[in-house]
Amino acid sequence: MKDTAKNPFKQLEEEPLPEKLKDKVMTSIEMSQLMMDVADLFMVKMGKTFSGLFKTKPNDSGYGESQ
Repeated sequence: MKDTAKNPFKQLEEEPLPEKLKDKVMTSIEMSQLMMDVADLFMVKMGKTFSGLFKTKPNDSGYGESQ
C-alpha cells in the first residue's frame, strides 16, 4: 500500500534557525516539563503517600482488644 500523505517536516527547507528562537522553544519545553513534574508530584505521588499514611491497619499488638 502506497502512502500518499507527505511528511511536512521533510518538506521544510534546511536553513538554520536563529539561536534566539531555539532558546525560546527550549525554555518553553523546559517550563512545560517542570509543570508536569510538579503536577505529578502533588497529584499522584503525594496522594499515594497520604492514602498510605492514613490507612487503618489491623492492630497486631493486641492493644485495645479484649481477651
